[in-house]
Amino acid sequence: MRKIEELRATLAGRRKEAEALLDAGKVAEAKVKMEEVQAAKSAVEMQAELDRMEEEEARGRRAYDKGKEESGGVKAFADAARHGFKAATNLNETTGANGGYTVPEDIETQIRELRESADSLDRLVTIEQVTTLSGARTYKTRAQQTGMTKVAEGAALTQADGPSFTRVEYTVEKYGDLFYATNELLEDTDTNIVGALIRWISGASRVGRNNLILSTVNTALSTATELSDADGIKKAMNVTLDPAFWPYIRIVTNQDGFQYLDTLKDSDGRYLLTPMVQDPTRKLLFGHEVTVLSNATLASTTSGSAATKKTIYPFYIGDFSQITLFVRKGLTVDSSNVAASAWENYLTSWRAIERLDCALVDSAAIVRGQITVDTPEGE
Repeated sequence: MRKIEELRATLAGRRKEAEALLDAGKVAEAKVKMEEVQAAKSAVEMQAELDRMEEEEARGRRAYDKGKEESGGVKAFADAARHGFKAATNLNETTGANGGYTVPEDIETQIRELRESADSLDRLVTIEQVTTLSGARTYKTRAQQTGMTKVAEGAALTQADGPSFTRVEYTVEKYGDLFYATNELLEDTDTNIVGALIRWISGASRVGRNNLILSTVNTALSTATELSDADGIKKAMNVTLDPAFWPYIRIVTNQDGFQYLDTLKDSDGRYLLTPMVQDPTRKLLFGHEVTVLSNATLASTTSGSAATKKTIYPFYIGDFSQITLFVRKGLTVDSSNVAASAWENYLTSWRAIERLDCALVDSAAIVRGQITVDTPEGE
């Protein structure tokens, strides 16, 4: 977790404590707590400024490297695309056949940045680069401890339950897609060729990874809990999830679910969703960030007959860092101008492949929920 996220979680916690003291009529104590709130807020603002400076420096370094890329990775990649990646040297681990052209690191970085800038779950989960097709990881499991046992003087100590561990296995699977481009594109500049590939691969990769992550959670948590309303969401945070997860809670929903949350108001007519101080385009519910996925990625469902039709909005609440996405290092690309209908249509087909697996390390870290509402007539 980034440091600024930890500071934001601390700020949210201090704010809740101040509100609780004020609601209890403890004005003096609330005033003291507000000093802690202001200090936490200042820490968030300073960290945000440090992050901004670091990002500016990173952008400067990328701009400096761009000139070298034109005669290096970008140019080499564009030339390879024009010639069908015939200089590929990677070997497929399972068959020993040609495995495609490895995407240069600078271009892979651009693909990752573009992928993570949209509605991507990548930035919430734990990404682990692996170098083998399969393997396993050992994690310590959470356990409810009962405390030390009272022992009389001179009596023998009793054996206590020690920590337990669980093994999470992974086996990376191959994910890929085809992209057809006109041969005219290959006659354009290196930047146009690479830009087209970056936009396509990043979009396909983003959607594919989102689907894999959601499928993993849905398989591990096969039944969704009916949350009913905002109080149900609050109960999932406060009661269902262990307090150890509270600082890291995120709420993930789709556009329909976000629209539902964005119209909720308190008894004074104030909207429950509040903007982040540092980024007003991002919203908080009860101090926790709401991540919105496209309806195309995370769809709502319906139930009942036409007269009793209801719409079900999906919600995932919890610590998404407990999901691990295993990524086999090396995105590969291949191409052909004669496969399928490419030759007769004067096209070139590009095939991109990445190898992934996903696991929910701690099933208690996330609540899979839903909110069911009456569907308005005509929808």
